Amino acid sequence: SIVKTNSCMHNLLRPEFVRKYPIPLSSDAFMGFGMHNRKVHNDEVFEATEYLKRQVIPNFAKKLEPVEDDELTEYRTLSQTYNYYGYVSWQKIEITRKLKNNFSKKIRSTLIEDMHREGINIRHMGILRNNCEDPEITSLILLIMISRIVKNNLRRKWRKNMMTSPTLSEVSTKYVAVRYLNKVFGNSNKSQLYWQFKLKEQINDKFKEGLRPDEFSVKDTLRNDNILIMLFELVINLMGIQLTPPTIKFSKLPEWYSRENPLDPMDIIRIREIIKTVDIVPYVEGRLLHFSSIKRSGDEARWMLQSATDKFNEALNRSPGGRLPLFHLSYSLYEQALIEKNEVSAIFQLDMAKNRLEHVIRYFKEQNSAKYVLAKVLFELGKRKNNPEIIKSSLPYFEEYINTIPNDANSLYEIALVYKKLHKYYKHEPQGKIYLTKVAEFCSASVNLDAENSQSWYEYGSSLFELGFEDEILFQTCNDAMMMAFSINSENFKTLYTWGNILITW
Repeated sequence: SIVKTNSCMHNLLRPEFVRKYPIPLSSDAFMGFGMHNRKVHNDEVFEATEYLKRQVIPNFAKKLEPVEDDELTEYRTLSQTYNYYGYVSWQKIEITRKLKNNFSKKIRSTLIEDMHREGINIRHMGILRNNCEDPEITSLILLIMISRIVKNNLRRKWRKNMMTSPTLSEVSTKYVAVRYLNKVFGNSNKSQLYWQFKLKEQINDKFKEGLRPDEFSVKDTLRNDNILIMLFELVINLMGIQLTPPTIKFSKLPEWYSRENPLDPMDIIRIREIIKTVDIVPYVEGRLLHFSSIKRSGDEARWMLQSATDKFNEALNRSPGGRLPLFHLSYSLYEQALIEKNEVSAIFQLDMAKNRLEHVIRYFKEQNSAKYVLAKVLFELGKRKNNPEIIKSSLPYFEEYINTIPNDANSLYEIALVYKKLHKYYKHEPQGKIYLTKVAEFCSASVNLDAENSQSWYEYGSSLFELGFEDEILFQTCNDAMMMAFSINSENFKTLYTWGNILITW
């Protein structure tokens, strides 16, 4: 049946899956000219497909299920465990609640990209949905499946219109779009029948196992207000349809979908061309925007970083497994988080950066830069979540990077900051002094390589001061460090204050 329907020509395994699969697979499997060892090659591809369906997809489905742990319990327990004044930070608990609500947003924004990165084709989305148990995730996957059906149907109608229309007018294209979209989103007998029968049939044909047995019932039309509102926004973006501002506003209201024909040709400003280029074009544009953001600050820097992120995402849509777009997207998200005022948004961006960098490190060799950036991401994420365990998890990546590039003064200073933060958590425990000793050790190594870094000198002197100097030599070292810090940056009053305390104590 595979050969008869020619599905072997277009229903291919994704390159990301083939690359990770332990056995090399023949590209001539199920083809007429793949005669040599035909049965062996065909069986290997068949087994690989079964492995994808029965192993890879169920494992990926588990990653989509919301976990009760991380964000929700970490904040609550840590604000009690590591707060010596005994009060609970309600602000952090509120942030946690918002993070929990943001889970579906995170899945919705990266699901297709994550599927492709794992080597899962969109046509297997039905199997993925069948392996998910969380109602929110299954509804989201159903929404994406329906949007793909609507997109394919509308494109087919546009192609037919181009073949039959005497002129290539945008007006006729608008009318075709309005007619079909009213059938999908309107409240008429024709629309009800479409959702009850035709749409379900198309979902079942396109996405095997996409619908559950109870959803085939005539009583279950699949449509509700939330589905319609999100589906409309998704379809409009997929099709490049630009609407008038009032239409966009009203399309977010459930009442808009209660009309027989909610959409009018006058509501469409234009239908943009969707031109797919190779991933190098948006990638280079993203790099330029990212580089330009270095010299900016405030809202201008935030806008440039967001634009760079959009470009890297566009590059990944063209080539989901691209190593460089993934790395620079992560770096852009990390830098966005550093200047983000909203705590929830910052944590969301850091989580996204962390997931992508872990993928780069897992599937690509010799990624020292990715390990370094992941260490910085984990450190920032741990600070934002008030979680020393996450901060600790950054240390192996920092140390591995330093072992590879030992003469990087900046990375030595950054790992010293990690130990300093850990010291604040554990200063009443035995390991607190060990962490403080590490701060002095790495700051000393940093200033030996770069004597012009006033912050390294300051942290070196203050860590020695906190450790306690027992003789004049240690006091002199501490005093010299503060003197160097002040001579490089005389406007830092914190240096003067600590230096004064050192002199008084001595």
